[in-house]
This record gives sequence, C-alpha cells and structure tokens, in this order.
Amino acid sequence: RELVQKKETAVSELVKNAYDADATEVNLIFENTNSPGGTLKIIDNGHGMSRDRFINAFMRISSLDKINNPQSPKYNRQKAGRKGIGRFSAQRLGSKLVLVTKTQNMEMAIKVEINWEEYKGEKELVGIRHDIEEVSIDDEHGTMLTIGNLREKWTEAQIQRVYRYISDLIQPYPLSKERKDDKNKQDPGFKANFYKLDNGEPK
Repeated sequence: RELVQKKETAVSELVKNAYDADATEVNLIFENTNSPGGTLKIIDNGHGMSRDRFINAFMRISSLDKINNPQSPKYNRQKAGRKGIGRFSAQRLGSKLVLVTKTQNMEMAIKVEINWEEYKGEKELVGIRHDIEEVSIDDEHGTMLTIGNLREKWTEAQIQRVYRYISDLIQPYPLSKERKDDKNKQDPGFKANFYKLDNGEPK
C-alpha cells in the first residue's frame, strides 16, 4: 500500500487504466464516503479483459504489458497508467475488491473477489485462492471495479482533486486528438463523471 502514498493518486491511476483500455467514458461513484468504510465504484466502457489477460496481466506483479504495448489497440493512445500500479491502488483504497470485466468477444463476463486482508506477512502467495466466476452483464464490454470498506473518508475537495489529476487526459479533446489513419479509428475523446452518493442521494 505504501507504493501509492496519496489516495487521490490511487484513484487517478485506476482512471488512467480505463483510458489505456480505450474507454470513452468512466463513471466514479463514491457511496457513503463521509466516513471510512464506504464504497467506490469505477465503471468504464473500455475493451475489458479476457480470462487469460486477467490472469497473466492483472494478477501478475510487475507485468511488462505496458512496456511491450505502449499504445492502446483501438485509438492508439499513449498509455498513461504506471506499470502494474493499478492493483496496488485498489489495495491502497480499500480492503476488498470485486472486479467484473468483459471483452466484446465474450458471451459472459468474469468476476473475481479479492480480500486484501488475506495478503499478510509470512503467508505463501500460492496459498491464496481467487475463484473466477462467469456472470451476465448488460454491457457489451468494459470493466467495473467495486472497492469496498474504504480505508479513509472522501470529501468533495478530495474528489475534485482527483479530477484535476486526470484533467490532462480530458482537456486535449477534441482539437489535438482528432486524427485518423489507416490503422486506428478517430479517438472520440475521454470523459469522466464523478458522483457522490450519500444515503441514496446522488450529487
């Protein structure tokens, strides 16, 4: 968890992962976060992960995927996320993670639940089991992260700080990113929506 010092940085890294997955939109929902113990959902419409990619990239520490593939496959974006920091960002934010992801070629999404409290000193990593379930979702493709039991509270000012951290991903559109070539489709841009949900009331 100490690899990611600021919680705002942790959230921005997860948003950058959505950008790297060629998402055009990501929704962040901070639910009951006026005190520790709340929930953060990050939902994007990117290309998602296959079962093999989840096992060999997300679940592999210090994956070389972003070094070997520095640009996104669909819109040729220069990848913004730092190597392998996404999973540590999720761990930094809360003690539980539920990941649901689906590619366009998959009939069913895959779902994995991770309890970071299982990762303790002197414990063998091979002894920690994560079952992969198949679930049905409405979206054609994308990834949803549900980070539960948040370690800290979130104020509106802190949420706005996250938006500023990722503003460089949003601001250049549509002018400087309007390009089209034989290999890649025109990049439609990237939009991030932030919601604060307290006692069922969205803001």
